[in-house]
Amino acid sequence: EKSLDISSFENELLEIVKQNEEYDQLIKNDDRWPILYHLSPYRANIIEWYPFFEGSHVLEIGAGCGAITTGLSKKAEKITCVELSEKRSLINAYRNQQFSNIEIIIGDFNEMKFNQQYDYITLIGVLEYAPSFSKTNKPFEELLMNVKKLLKPGGKLFIAIENKFGLKYWA
Repeated sequence: EKSLDISSFENELLEIVKQNEEYDQLIKNDDRWPILYHLSPYRANIIEWYPFFEGSHVLEIGAGCGAITTGLSKKAEKITCVELSEKRSLINAYRNQQFSNIEIIIGDFNEMKFNQQYDYITLIGVLEYAPSFSKTNKPFEELLMNVKKLLKPGGKLFIAIENKFGLKYWA
């Protein structure tokens, strides 16, 4: 079995998305968990159910390799992705290059300044890692307060936390 070292796997994933637009056959032939996790279209089901209104703008915090970005790009007018990892941002960019409504920003969300508010903000697989990216005693509260400032009045915040018993692992 190939090593699952994150850095080398991300290099492999980048080459995959550069050379492919469809991943179904690859997923069928490669039984490694990270291939399924990062390339399956089913991860976008976490937001598929929600009726985003026409013309909406979404801030996706912790966009990763773009599994949710793809689904969001089909539902909203504009997606702004924030991702700490340059490599994952590049994977997301290649994976979703057919969409013109995606902007990807690389950096630490807690240190960014935004000049707009959003209709929807997603924290999918992000909130549980807040202590890793915060210098305060209350990292969860700090992240949520920063997010709240970026929501338009009446805006919606989607939070999902990685959980081995979660619905996405059974879907």
